[in-house]
Amino acid sequence: MGIFHAVFSGCSGFGLACYYSLWLNFPHWKVDSNEFLLPDFEEASIFHVSQLPLNIFEADGNDPWSKFQVGNLLSWVDSNGVLYV
Repeated sequence: MGIFHAVFSGCSGFGLACYYSLWLNFPHWKVDSNEFLLPDFEEASIFHVSQLPLNIFEADGNDPWSKFQVGNLLSWVDSNGVLYV
């Protein structure tokens, strides 16, 4: 349709990249410890499960919120830009 589309983020680019990776990979479910790395963003260093918001901590990829959020984030890839505060 030729319409410009931009995503607005209230957090930094780094924070959004971490958030994106958490929702797409659910790395906290793939380890046997309370610490984990983001598989597609290793520059983010080590995370501890206590740092996760409850909605990500409880998400498993199959619940309704996970499905919505993953679809939402994947659609951002097709945006023309991202605006950060």
